[in-house]
Amino acid sequence: MENGETQCAEYVARVELMKRTIIDCNAEKDSIVQNREKAASDMQQSSQRVEKITTELKSIEEKLRDAGEEKRRSKQEERMNEAISTMQRIYRGVYGRLADLCRPIQKKYSLAVTVAAGKHMDAIVVENKQVA
Repeated sequence: MENGETQCAEYVARVELMKRTIIDCNAEKDSIVQNREKAASDMQQSSQRVEKITTELKSIEEKLRDAGEEKRRSKQEERMNEAISTMQRIYRGVYGRLADLCRPIQKKYSLAVTVAAGKHMDAIVVENKQVA
């Protein structure tokens, strides 16, 4: 009988130990699930930030490209203006670039003038063929 009581006490102790182990494991599982959910949330936020930063980067790259192109155009236009002013000093009858001479009064006509002149918009206007 004493042997049965000892075994029963051991089983009760083992059951209590298992219950505590189950409670600890459930608490650890809950903690892991919360950490996983937090990590998923952080990953989603990071993904959104990366997308936003990528969009900003593309915008900045486009602005830089446009600025570089504008700088190149302005240098080219500056050289063209210098060449025209030199020609005007050397030769009589040089009036200037067609684009500078044919500026419409109203902006709504600027596209029509540009289309009409086409590739000759940068042509230099002179008085006659001898000057050319």
